[in-house]
Amino acid sequence: MTDIAASTYTPLSLHTLVRQRLMLRADDPDATAQELSDILVKLCKDADPHAAVAAFGDEGLASLWDERISRPSFDAPVSDGLRAALKAKRWEEAGRYLAQRAAIAEVDSLFQAAGIAYAVFKGTHVRELEWQAPALRSANDIDILIPAARRTDAISLLERAGFTLRIDEKNLTHEVTLVRAPVTIDLHWDIIRPGRARCDLATPFLEGRNKAAGFYGLNNEATLIVMLVHPVFARYVNNLSACNVKDFEKLVLQRPIDWDAVYTLLDKAGLKTAAWTMLTWYRMVLGEHITPKLPILDAVKPGRLRQAYLRQWLEHDLSVRLWNIPLLTPLAFTLPAHDSVADVVRAVRARSELALSGITGNAGP
Repeated sequence: MTDIAASTYTPLSLHTLVRQRLMLRADDPDATAQELSDILVKLCKDADPHAAVAAFGDEGLASLWDERISRPSFDAPVSDGLRAALKAKRWEEAGRYLAQRAAIAEVDSLFQAAGIAYAVFKGTHVRELEWQAPALRSANDIDILIPAARRTDAISLLERAGFTLRIDEKNLTHEVTLVRAPVTIDLHWDIIRPGRARCDLATPFLEGRNKAAGFYGLNNEATLIVMLVHPVFARYVNNLSACNVKDFEKLVLQRPIDWDAVYTLLDKAGLKTAAWTMLTWYRMVLGEHITPKLPILDAVKPGRLRQAYLRQWLEHDLSVRLWNIPLLTPLAFTLPAHDSVADVVRAVRARSELALSGITGNAGP
């Protein structure tokens, strides 16, 4: 998992909301060359081209921007340094994409032979289903969900395949990382930290998995729930990359979704408020055209006071601005994102028990 603190955008110091709206214009077919050129000037200003492009990479959109400005019809000015840096980044991301696709095929073969049910989810999954050119949507790692009972077997298989196990104690309750450069796999046996939800999510997600693009992934409903829940606790919403916002838009606009099933599981898990918070952020970035596609929006909203409080965090970019104050965001933002006082108590108790046992620290989902 990418360190949030490492995602500070020095050259792109705009408010997250403004920055992401501008960056996502590269995927808008109606955006003119001159509009995109002006956006690049506004985003990059006097920044070193490589530093600016690194920030585009953090948002998962560097290759998309290179593709757009490389079209023969693009007739607006872009500095030579920025063009070269974007092109180099695209080649880098293309190499990682090919390595990730090969690794997913390898995992599919290994896990199926061992009888381990698995599902790829998040970036490396959704780009194959939703993006016309998947390689234009970069992903830092491959997220794979497995049954908790098979995690030792899965880790052993990957280690024998040349991956090195890396344990981050703050996430050991629900995931580990395995690395074989240039590929990184985050192996999960739960979607979020134990205690966050009222019920198990991994089991129904794995039961509903399906195979597409040559590997098993979560179904549309489970994919949507991950998009509505995981960023609240793992990325504190505003630290979510712009490519994830585009993933959400493509999912709800392009793919059939059983919204009743989504609401039922969110309600059962006590995660409606988290879902409302993410839906609010997606609407803020994407605009009101997305609202008619969100039939559960009113059903998942919390009371007015909590709506106003959580909206302040989003509108004022507080999870980014206050990141360096230890524990503030986990306590002041994520706890109110639970549905009830009982849910907060359960989450705090689970976290405290794990901290006392030395299993986990203070960060992570």
